[in-house]
Order: sequence, then C-alpha cells, then structure tokens
Amino acid sequence: MDAGKKRQASYSESAIHQAVRRDSIQHPLVLYPSAVGVLGGLAVGILGASVPLLAIAGVGATVGLGTLATNYFFRKDFFRNVYIRKIHAEIVRERERRLERLKQGLNEVESERGLSQLGRLEEKFALLQKVLGNKLQQGELTYERYLCISEQVYLSALDNLQSIVDRLESVKAIDEEFLESRLSELDERDQKFAVEIASLKERLSLFQQQIEETDDLLGLNEGAMTKIDSTTMALSKITTSKGHATVDMETAMRELEKMASRAQDYSV
Repeated sequence: MDAGKKRQASYSESAIHQAVRRDSIQHPLVLYPSAVGVLGGLAVGILGASVPLLAIAGVGATVGLGTLATNYFFRKDFFRNVYIRKIHAEIVRERERRLERLKQGLNEVESERGLSQLGRLEEKFALLQKVLGNKLQQGELTYERYLCISEQVYLSALDNLQSIVDRLESVKAIDEEFLESRLSELDERDQKFAVEIASLKERLSLFQQQIEETDDLLGLNEGAMTKIDSTTMALSKITTSKGHATVDMETAMRELEKMASRAQDYSV
C-alpha cells in the first residue's frame, strides 16, 4: 500500500472503529483493574477462596469491565475525536515537512508551472479550510474528519508535484536541443551513422516521454484544484445550524473524498 492509500485508510470508518475499540481496551482504568482482577482470581485458584481475595478479584473485574463498557458505549465519540485529531496532526506535520522540500525541488528543476500550481494549491486549500471553519465548530469530530479528507486531496497533488520533480531531475542531463540539432545534421541513409542516430533518437524519446508524463501530472492537479474549488463553492452555499454538518455538506465532502480515492490510481 502506498503512502497516499495509507493516509486515506487511517481515517476510514473501519480504522476509526478499530482505534476506538483499541483505545477503549487499553485505557488505564480498564487494564490495571482488570489485571488486579485476574491476579486476584489466580490467587483464589492457588490459595483457595477467601473474602479478601474474592473482593479484590471482584472489584478489579467490575471496575475494569465497567470502564470498558462505559468507554465503548458512552464515550465512543470522545475516543473517535481524539483519534481523528491525532491523524490530522500527523497529516499536517507531513504536509509542512514536504512543502519546503518540494518548493526547493521545483526551483532546482526550473518548473515554473509546478511552482505556480503549488502556490495556487496552497491558496485554494487555505480557502477551503476557512469555509469549513465558518460552517462547523473547529475541533469537533466532523470538522476534523472533513479536514482530513481535504488534506488527502492536497497531499495527493503534492505527490504529483514530487513525481514531476523526480522526472525532470532524471532528464536534466539530456540536452533536447543538442539531440534535435545533431539528428538534423546526420543523414539517415548513411549506414555509418546508424548506431549514433538510433542512440540519439532513444534519448530524445526518453526525454519526451518524461515531459509528456509531467504534463499529464500537471493536468491531474488542475482537475484536483477544480474539485477543491467546486467543493468550496458548494460548502459556502450551505446553511448549517449551530455548527452542525448537513446532508448537503456531507455529500460535497464525499465527492471530494472520492477524488482523493481516485487520486491514488492516477500515478503515471
């Protein structure tokens, strides 16, 4: 599973459910009393039943199981929120770490279109975040989940820009002008130039293939930015009550989530 799919899987409903179950079980008020209850039960089995040992085992088991039931059935939203906030914080750290490196890489390969896209992506993403903040209560579960979805689309676009840097780096040593000039000078009918012509054509083909793929990636990013724009506009028209999400808002964000999901299959 690549990095993009791992990011998306981390905030899926199944991942959230597993996190809630894990954190409910691993809570100190579940683990320690349960351990005391188990040890008390073992002591009863080894030393025989006694009121103190039975009391220790019973209290430990009761507190442990009671806390587990409370956590899982009554504090589920709390654990969901804690988990999603953690995932969002990790995504933000990843984004910030990659941005500076990506800007440097795009400058080094002199990709003006890539740098332009990066700047526009930052602006569009900031606007989408602002609209979400206006429509929902910052810090609530739905707000954090929607931020994770929008971050995923943003990071997918950054993945594409990094692929552009990698492709352009790989052809920096290939001089397209020299290849075309040299090929125009050589007579293809003269067999003594056959090997050189074949080599020059192969290098030119490699160069052109990488350039075509960078253009495809830039095109995919334009599509992602269009989806961000349309989502932002749709959200801006939605009226929410007391900071709660509506069906229309959920629909708009699910469309963005589909875009994030498809983006993982767009690698060229």
